[in-house]
Amino acid sequence: MIRFENASIGYHEPILKALNLTIKKGGIHVIVGPNGCGKTTMMKGILTPSMVSEGKVLLAERELNTYTLNERAKCFAYLPQTRPIPHIHGKTLVGHGRYPYQGFLRSSTQQDRSIVDQVMAQTQTTRFAHEYVDELSGGQRQRVFLAMALAQNCEWLLLDEPTTYLDFTSQLEVMQLIKTLKEQGKTILLTLHDLSQALQLADELIVMNDGRIEAQGSVDQILADHLLERVFHIRIKIFNENEKRYPFIEAEV
Repeated sequence: MIRFENASIGYHEPILKALNLTIKKGGIHVIVGPNGCGKTTMMKGILTPSMVSEGKVLLAERELNTYTLNERAKCFAYLPQTRPIPHIHGKTLVGHGRYPYQGFLRSSTQQDRSIVDQVMAQTQTTRFAHEYVDELSGGQRQRVFLAMALAQNCEWLLLDEPTTYLDFTSQLEVMQLIKTLKEQGKTILLTLHDLSQALQLADELIVMNDGRIEAQGSVDQILADHLLERVFHIRIKIFNENEKRYPFIEAEV
């Protein structure tokens, strides 16, 4: 469980103030909100405790600022929205995910190599093992970076806008992989700007606006309160078929 207690978070000045939030282990937790509301900042408060100027952020009732960098790297795997694209082979990049478990010389063990092969098979990136990452398509590259995150073998997977810049088919592939990871016991915290994806993917929604938490709950709870419509100035209609939810979203006029 991750818990924010009256946490103020920001780079130089706090963007989020007096944040109180509990995120339980298990399932897919999706953070949504207008651009600039603090979604990424909240995630960075977990990954970079030095950004927390007041209050606390805790993991399993222990303050995150008491964890070493290596300990945090074994707890959280993070996929940022943007990152440098290196000119290295796909398998080499995925192998970087094993760094928290390796010594100063980064000596790879048989277990490291086995995990790399396993996550590349899981993400269908084995065929990119000897391809240069900067020469892959956006969707192919995103899956390789996701494989690197999975190679860290963490219980928590933090994803910042993982479908951004991907074509439609690649977005569907990433979403399906996220669902599979949940079934395998991962706890996934992610930000999404696409509300349709969020409503289909989330077990829990965390709605943010103007640097604060507006609501936290199941998709059905959030929809029943019409909160998303007020925050985003939209109209939402839900169609249900075969136990699946299909949202139709249009702008207010």
